[in-house]
Formats: sequence, C-alpha cells, structure tokens
Amino acid sequence: MAFRNRDGLAKPLAILALAFSVFAIGSVHRWSVVGVALLSIISTIPYLGSRRRFSSRPALLVFLAVCGAVTLLQVLPLPQAIVAILSPAKHNLLVANASAMGAELPSFMAISLDPSATLRELVKLVAYLFFAYTCLRLAAKRSRHLLQAVAAIGGVVALLAFAHSTLGLHALYGLYEPEFARSPTLLAPLLNTNHLAGLMALCSSLALGLALHCDGKQRSVWIVCLLLCGGVGVLTESRGGVVALGLGLSLTAIVTIIQKRSRLSSAMGALDKKTTIAQVVVGLCVLTLLAATTGGGVLRELGNTKAEEITGDVGKLELWGASLPIVARHPVLGVGRGAFEPAIARLRFSRLSHASLENEYLQAIVDWGLVGAALASAALVFLVFAALKRWRLGPLEAGAISGLFALAFHSTVDFGLSLPGVALPAIAVLATVTQGQLTPISKGHYLPRIVSILFALAATILLVSQRGTPARAERCGEPCTIERARVIWERHPADYAAAGRVAVALSESSDRRAIPVLNRALSRNPFQWGLHLHGARWLGQSQVREQSMVEYALAVKYAPIPRLVYVLREITEKFSSPDDAAKCLPASPLRLRHFHRHLTNLKRGDVALAHSRRLLALGFESVELFEILSIQANSAKDFALAEEAARRGFELAPSGPSAVRLASTKRINGDPEGALAVIETTLANRTHPLSGLDRLNLLLEQSNVLLLQGKVEEARESLNRALAVRATTKAARAKAHTRRADLEASVGNRNQAEVERNKAKALRSDIRVPQSH
Repeated sequence: MAFRNRDGLAKPLAILALAFSVFAIGSVHRWSVVGVALLSIISTIPYLGSRRRFSSRPALLVFLAVCGAVTLLQVLPLPQAIVAILSPAKHNLLVANASAMGAELPSFMAISLDPSATLRELVKLVAYLFFAYTCLRLAAKRSRHLLQAVAAIGGVVALLAFAHSTLGLHALYGLYEPEFARSPTLLAPLLNTNHLAGLMALCSSLALGLALHCDGKQRSVWIVCLLLCGGVGVLTESRGGVVALGLGLSLTAIVTIIQKRSRLSSAMGALDKKTTIAQVVVGLCVLTLLAATTGGGVLRELGNTKAEEITGDVGKLELWGASLPIVARHPVLGVGRGAFEPAIARLRFSRLSHASLENEYLQAIVDWGLVGAALASAALVFLVFAALKRWRLGPLEAGAISGLFALAFHSTVDFGLSLPGVALPAIAVLATVTQGQLTPISKGHYLPRIVSILFALAATILLVSQRGTPARAERCGEPCTIERARVIWERHPADYAAAGRVAVALSESSDRRAIPVLNRALSRNPFQWGLHLHGARWLGQSQVREQSMVEYALAVKYAPIPRLVYVLREITEKFSSPDDAAKCLPASPLRLRHFHRHLTNLKRGDVALAHSRRLLALGFESVELFEILSIQANSAKDFALAEEAARRGFELAPSGPSAVRLASTKRINGDPEGALAVIETTLANRTHPLSGLDRLNLLLEQSNVLLLQGKVEEARESLNRALAVRATTKAARAKAHTRRADLEASVGNRNQAEVERNKAKALRSDIRVPQSH
C-alpha cells in the first residue's frame, strides 16, 4: 500500500475518532470511552505494514507512554509483598478488609484504590497513544487538516450550543436528558460548561491562527469560527475559561506580530496585509462587542466570588490542601489514576462528592504519586520544548501553541483534559506542532505493532466486562447476596458504598461480621449519613440503645436536607419518649430551624422542645436558639419558659424581632404593662436603630396589647403610626390594614372595616409570587 494511500485511509478514521470523542457527550461515559478506544486503534491499522518509522522518538508518544506505563503498573495485580513496599496504605486497607470479613488476604493485589476506575483511565491513555501515533504520521507530511478539523469541530460545538439555547432545548440533541447538580449556562456536547470553555479557548486561538494563515474564502470561514468559539467561550460564564480565552487570543496576536516584525514567518510575507488586517480587526471587534454585551454573567461571577469559594469548606484551595494527606499516605505511586473519589471521601466532608481536584497538575501527583508524577513531568517538559521549537514558523503554529497554552492555563482550575472530548483535540494539535520525521526501514515492524494492538483491544474488552463497572454504577444496584456484595467490594476495595452493601447483606442474615464491615465502610467515609443510619438500626436491633442514639445523631448531622425528614420520622417512630428522641439529634444548634420545622410537621413538637432544652442545658446560647425555644414553649403552653427564652434572646441581641417576641410572650402571660415597656423602650432606643419593618411589627404588637387593655383609641393610633411607617413590605402593610379592619369591626365600624380589608386585599394581590424552578 502506498504511503499516500495509507494516509488517505487513516485521516478520515482519525477525524472520526476526534469527532466521536467530542460529540459523544465528551466521551464521559464508559461506552463512549470504549468507542474512542476502538476508533483510535482502527485508525492505526493502515500503518500496520508500513515500512516507515519515526527517525526519533516523538515527544508526544514518549509522554503518553510514560503516563500509560505508570497507570498500567497501578492496575496490574502484583504480589502482596511488592504492594506492601510500593503502597503500604493500600496493603493495610486490604488487610483490614480481609480481617473484617474473616477471610484470607489475597496473594495478588493492585496498587490502585479503585482498579476499575484505573482500568478506565488506562484505556483512555491507550486510546490517546494510538490516536497520537496516527496524528503524528499524518502531520509528518506537513498537513494542516488536523488543525482544521479541530477548529471546525469547535465551531460545530459552538453552533450546537447556540442552537440548544435558541430552541430552548433541555435535552442534548433533543434526546439525552442528563441530571445536573447545577444547570449549565449553555447546553452543548460537553455538558460541563468549564470543560466547554476550555475547548472553546483552544479552538478560538486555533481559528485565529488559521484565519491569519489562509486566504480568500477560507479566511472568512475561520473568522466566523473564531467568533462562534469565542462567543460561546464568553457565554459559558466560566471565569477560568474566559481568562484562558483572552490569554490564548492575546498570545496568538503577540506571537504573530513578533513573527512579522522579525520576518521569521514565510507565510506572513505572502499575506495581503490590508485585507488580512481589516478582516481580523473586524472579527476581533465583533468578538469584543459580543463579550461586552453578553459577558455580564462573567463579570457577575467574578464580582460575586466570595472568599469561601476559594478558601472555604467548598473552595478550591481547601480541596487542594486536602490532597496533601493523600499524597503523604500514597507517596510513591499514588492512589491510582481515576481513584481520587474514594481517597478524598475519608478526609473531607461536603454535600457534594469530588471526582477530581479541579487542577490537572495536582491531580497527577495524587493519582500517580511523587515517582509517577516526576516521570510524567520529565516527559512533559520534553514535550513542551519540542512544541516551542516551532513557534517561529507562522501564524498557524502561533495559534496552535497559544491555544495549547490557554488550555494548559485552564487546567490549573479545571480537569477538562481528563475527558477524551478535550484531550483528543489537544493531542491532534500537539501532534501537528511536534511533528516528527519519517525514515524508511528495510522491513515492517509487524510483530510489535500487532502485539500493541492486541494489548489495546484486551484492555478495552476488559473495560467492557464486569471488572470495568464504575463504583457509582455498582451503588445503584438492588440489595444482593453476601457473596455478590463481597465480589463488588473486592472490585472497589476503598469504596464505602461497596463495604456498606456487604454490611447490609450480613446484617440481613444476622451475621456478626456486619459491625466490623460497617466500621470499615465508615472508616472510608465517616460522614456518610446512610452508613450511620444503618448502624443505628443494627445497634437498635441488638439492644445497644445508647450507641444506637449516637449513630442516629450522626445520621441526622450528615443527612442532606431533603433526606432529613425521613431520618427524623424514623427516630420519632422508634422513640416515643421526647427526651430519648432528642438524644438522637446532634448536640449542636446547627440545623436547628430544620429540626423545628420537620418535627412540627410530624406532630412531634415535644421532641423539638426537648432538643432545645437539651442544648440550653449543655450551655449553648444563641438568638436563634432562644427564638425557637420561645416558639416551642408557647406551643407547649409553657408560657413561663417561653417568656424566659424570649427575655434571654432580647438581652443577647436587643433587636426589633426579639423585642416583638418578648412583648408577645409578656402579653400572653398577662403582663401587658411589661409588654408595653419593652415596646416603648425599643422604639425609643437610638443605640440599636430599627428598620421600617421592625418598627411596623412593634407598633402592631403594641396595638394588640392596647386592645387587650380595652384602649381602642390608643390601639387605633398605634395602627395609624404603623401604616405611616415607610420602607416596609406590601405583606406587612396588608397585615396592618387587616388588623385595622379587625379593630374597626370590633367597635361596629363596618364600612371602615370593609375599606381596610379591601386595601389589604389589593396589597396582597400586588405581591409577586416567586416561580418555582
């Protein structure tokens, strides 16, 4: 087969793999990873009998081969003695798991904490390696078709994003409806807007380079592509993505200017300066105008960035800091590529799980360890220098290298390169800018090429098998037998949910191993509320009452807010005594309002009151606690406690709401003079200024007290003063008019009462009811 014919067959296969990786939902699912791997492998088959090879080892292949070799070492079953040396933490994990089950330690074990996840990453790297080989062979002929394909795919992705937005589609392609923790700003094949922004940053710089390199109609096409990709990049409202987009385009322009002034670029000399400058300037102006008119979301995101988002409990810096203990426990070869989630679960609590550090460079250290990351870093430096050697050649190289730089910068705050939908376009660009030289050989290297293809196919087939099933998919299964649950746990030895399924299966069989296995699950994630709930049930059945209460309290503490009511319902059904049920709640004022609301709805206000009393006895003092305790005591007809709680809350924070609460409890307790004194003192207090709403509520409560004393005129005057207060809500004014209507009706002024009711009704009709989303 002629060299040209081989390229003619390989090129469409490579472009197909590239397109599939992006449009198959970014290749985030297992089936799409398998598809990318198969297409990448098939794209190399035309070169199977080729009698040409690279004159030197391409830096891109070296880098991917190093990453693949380290990942392969992590997933291969090794003798336990070797694992004990390379990864003592993994060895200790399996020892503890075997001890809990009363089983023997396996003779061979993998270094990865989640071999199934690492196998998936290995197949990705195998696909990258084969795809890179094909791209390097194509790039050896100085073809720019791969760069055009990447930019064109970026333009199509941008068009799809605009189409979904224009048509108001909530399902990708009108067919696939994913579940989002947070709905994306734009719906596109890369569902994560941060990943989409990274791809758009790469494609925008590449499109600008192509526009400067080409002429005629082609230049206009790439300028349109630049506008599409840049516009979508801005509309994603991704802070890191927009900054990366700006850096990539700026660097492309700067490098191109340097090339022109230094006369380093032969391509630039052939361009029609006037036409080129006019088209590019107009394109960039349109892009700038688009950013100015639609980039308000980005500015809002940047302006609304809080310190907690960077340094707080859910901030990136805190997440990055949490990686240090993981590296300390797995210093040599890491936790295993793709096994970050089970590693972080035992160290950090959040309502959201974390599959990545959102920083590709730190992620490499955690995944591959210090040794593996050092090897990958050395190969990466080699690759970077190989790419930078070509920056002088022309605007096409300037755009490609600048786009890669933008993507590299974006990878400091995102993990888009973990997806084939972003990685394959980057590999195609890298292959073009680091193209190698081919040299003839006397005979084809059939055997090594066949062996490598067979290995790649074997890894791909293994990923399709049960061994490649992700831990998340295993969690969704129905309750199963002990043996089935044990097999799942062996596939995911560090997954808390897998250990939890074994514990459930054991407890259903009344097997005493349930407790040690459940403790293993909790050691992997001590913040998982479902595990604590199961432990509480098991301990309750075992008549270990006090410890069961402790586990219920932990389940309540860590349960997501939507699940909280189910745990509270179970507690109130199992514990009839309010004091016992209160011991099943955390000894902390956190979530106090949620407890009060749910327990009140469950008709167990006595439990809520017992919990508040318990907190008070433990020495907790807060305005919220005293407020809720006062409400609960009033509901329980314990008016003395209600007044005491309101008084202490008022002393702690003498605000308008606390004054209203104290005055109302005094009124209920038959102390109208005391209630009036509190109101008048608060209204006259200049140390703590009142809002209009607080003043209105105080005057309404004053009218209630005066009516109780039979002072109708004075009560009417208080209501008039309340209605004269400015800066209040329509709901509050409607309430004041309703009170006035009741007062007038009580003294026989029916016409005036009707007027006041109409005013209240008009105000309520103007109140805009927020729509639920």
